[in-house]
Amino acid sequence: MSETVNAAAANMQNKEINKKGLAILDMCYIAIFAAIIAVLAQISVPMVSGVPVTLQTLAVALAGIVLGGKRGALAAIVYLILGAVGLPVFAGLKGGIGVLFGMTGGFIISFPLLAFAAGTAADAAAGKDTKAKVVIVAAGLAIGAVLNYAVGTVWFAAVSGSSIATGIAACVAPFVVNDIIKFILAYWLGMILKKALIKAGLLK
Repeated sequence: MSETVNAAAANMQNKEINKKGLAILDMCYIAIFAAIIAVLAQISVPMVSGVPVTLQTLAVALAGIVLGGKRGALAAIVYLILGAVGLPVFAGLKGGIGVLFGMTGGFIISFPLLAFAAGTAADAAAGKDTKAKVVIVAAGLAIGAVLNYAVGTVWFAAVSGSSIATGIAACVAPFVVNDIIKFILAYWLGMILKKALIKAGLLK
């Protein structure tokens, strides 16, 4: 009887240790991907509209695909917090709450939505065949992109005092093709990285 009790206690202790280990690992992944978003944000091409072409959306989508909806969104939120407190993590090495309240702020603020949509789709695609995975994740990325565009465009129109149509022309139309390419790359890289991490027992 005592052996059974001891075994049960040991099993519970091991589970607690595993949970703590996973929690620490999750925090590490969230921090790493927040840093990746910050780094790729600096690969930026200025546009006349004031909304630059960057690799931020690629990094945000990648965070969601690799980490899943919840952790991917948290990585994007950590990135926002770092920028809001003044660290130069936004495009052009900018930082501060003023950037979030500027014309491009809506696109940045909605990054967690993009990561969550992409990650939730990637989680749902687990165990599916290749064709189903592509369709499911593509749908998630499309939903995330629409949310990002919608929030960003409305925000841009409100701050600049322009119409929604002007916002779409300035902030959506010039970026659609680039974003499609970035999302394809995010899917390809994300699936390879996620598979490797799961195989190594470093990701669940």
